[in-house]
Amino acid sequence: YLGNKFTYRIVGFSVFLKYHQIIPVFFLCLYLITFLRNKKVLLFLLGLIIPGILLLGYHQLIYGNPLDTPYKYRMNDFAINTVSTGFYQLVGPEFKSIYGLSFSPEKGLFIYMPILFLSLFGLVYMFKEKKHIKESILILIFFLGLFLFNSSLVDGSWQGNCSFGPRYLIPFLPFLALPLVFAFK
Repeated sequence: YLGNKFTYRIVGFSVFLKYHQIIPVFFLCLYLITFLRNKKVLLFLLGLIIPGILLLGYHQLIYGNPLDTPYKYRMNDFAINTVSTGFYQLVGPEFKSIYGLSFSPEKGLFIYMPILFLSLFGLVYMFKEKKHIKESILILIFFLGLFLFNSSLVDGSWQGNCSFGPRYLIPFLPFLALPLVFAFK
């Protein structure tokens, strides 16, 4: 997929849509640089750098600081308290949020999509099969990175407010679908 020029743009654009997408994009870049060693990886990185510079420039122009986001300028007291807590709203994972994102009836990933529990078995199978070790590690890092990031958000922000299921884990679902194939082998 590195040969497709659309891939470079869409990955950079994903960070525009949701800032926390930088986590899987960062690990994907490490994977590409480490294991592919192809000139097209540079095009992929360029597709990330240009939108990144535009986003940081926009934040500098609008907010006076490239690292400030619109979330910082909400007007209600709860939101102001939330965004000013911790390091950019991160306080560390708590049991309540880990349980909430995985098994709670309201937001649990494995409650809303129980078939994805088999993805964990698929990851183990991918790892045992020497052919897909790198990809299984990458998927595991994606999953743990986004899961721990979302479970570290302050004051129940991990819930995604008025949504059904784990809203902030939705971007990761395609990566959990791949090990599902191996779970049925």
